Amino acid sequence: MFTLQEKENLQAAAFRVTNGLTRVAFNGLRKFTRDRMNLDSEYVADKTLARSSELAFQIYDCCVQSCICFTGEFEDVMICPICEEPRYDQRKKARNRFRYIPIIPRLQAMFKDPNIIDLLLHRVRRESDPNIIEDVLDGGVIWRLLDSNVEIDGDKQQYRYGEFETDIFLAFTCDGVSVHKGLGARRSKMQYSCFPMEIIILNLSPTIRTQDRYVFSLGVVPGPREPKHLNSFCWPLYQECPRGIAGVRTYHTIRRQFFTLHVYLIHLFGDFIAMTKALGTLGVGAIKPCHSCHIEAICDTQAKRKTYYLPLTIPGHAENRLQELLNNPRTHRDYLETYNRIVIAATEADRKRIRKETGIKHPSIFALLPYFDMGRAVPNGFMHAVYINLFKALVKLWRGEFKGLDAGTGNYIIPAPIWERIGIETRNAVRTIPAIFVRSMPNIDTDFGNFTAEDLAFWMTWLAPYVLAGCLPEPYYSHLLKLVNIVKICTGFSMTKQEHANLSVNIYQWRLEYEK
Repeated sequence: MFTLQEKENLQAAAFRVTNGLTRVAFNGLRKFTRDRMNLDSEYVADKTLARSSELAFQIYDCCVQSCICFTGEFEDVMICPICEEPRYDQRKKARNRFRYIPIIPRLQAMFKDPNIIDLLLHRVRRESDPNIIEDVLDGGVIWRLLDSNVEIDGDKQQYRYGEFETDIFLAFTCDGVSVHKGLGARRSKMQYSCFPMEIIILNLSPTIRTQDRYVFSLGVVPGPREPKHLNSFCWPLYQECPRGIAGVRTYHTIRRQFFTLHVYLIHLFGDFIAMTKALGTLGVGAIKPCHSCHIEAICDTQAKRKTYYLPLTIPGHAENRLQELLNNPRTHRDYLETYNRIVIAATEADRKRIRKETGIKHPSIFALLPYFDMGRAVPNGFMHAVYINLFKALVKLWRGEFKGLDAGTGNYIIPAPIWERIGIETRNAVRTIPAIFVRSMPNIDTDFGNFTAEDLAFWMTWLAPYVLAGCLPEPYYSHLLKLVNIVKICTGFSMTKQEHANLSVNIYQWRLEYEK
């Protein structure tokens, strides 16, 4: 039971969190209501909230540069093995700390709210068409699990993954954020200043599962730089996963009885950099940089610096490698075999050789989960791969600004006067489009550097087919329309199995034409 003052503190803390009040605003609220409510400080209110919800931070020491978190294999390390900065200061206090918020207590708390329970039943109530893909719940990863018995410490259980309507499937996501970039979000030279880590509940409807109130933060890697060993920061999450597999005793407020809550982390989402860190791969610049396939980069011998790049057709070779790569993706077995080779390697020289030939530098803790598929559970980020990288490269090609290359024997470069007109047409078009579809967009001619992923996605998908008509010569304009059609299918609310099959062929053909 709570006293009247504790109840008022809980109400005030909930009001502060819900409305995003700053500390100054909260103190102002305390002064304004002091004749009617006896509110304690923000610190006391938070402590009362933590005690009532049985939810508290888990605090871990981390590198002063955020290279690693001193957990797992680094728990007893006193010096960061990457930057060689000491763990403690002269007073024997940690120089930097990572605060982790456990996920299981929050999932248990959801079953105390009848409305939330109803939302969590979306997974079992939805009517799915076997010929239509409209959600991650229709994907191959989860369907494989639904047909498999749960495995705990190598022992098969009598029940399957997702067999109970209360079972919860999760996805982990993280990305680097710079809070110092200022106006236009591009003024800071530092790429990342913090690294948020979040959980998405896949049981919820896709219309709400990514809303702020339903996305659970696990913590923020404090910075000032991006983590070099993301797995060490994910260690507390991994420690919760076996509990989720075995089941946690939870109270169901509608049934008015306890039940066993099972929780499964089945997907990782993020940009390419975050996913390479989670999987333990080398990423960009390596001879084998991709975490999805075995493509090998070749060295540009004419460059001033040693640079590796990824042509689908190797100079001097007639055959394209794309079909071979698509038919031989990295699999879960590939990852496990490489992880094992790294672990049992006798010397550091052997480990370096394995890293170079495989593109994998260290094991991922997620591979320790009995149900997690390293080859399929970590998809590529569509936003970064298509909206940012591909779309931006195409615009630079059409402007004649792509890495100093000219058009060669082609004629795809659009003259500057026409780009000026396109920029004006883009600005005029956006003024009459409702803000729910797109916000105010920079001039693509004079301010292309400030285009965000959202700007590029809307411009290329919905404006480019019209503003580039008659400006971009054939066959390049028809090639653009094929890409737009592919993107619309990928980003639609649903697609049929036949569209999915055709999509693979269409992307393959489009990529071959792009290579030409």
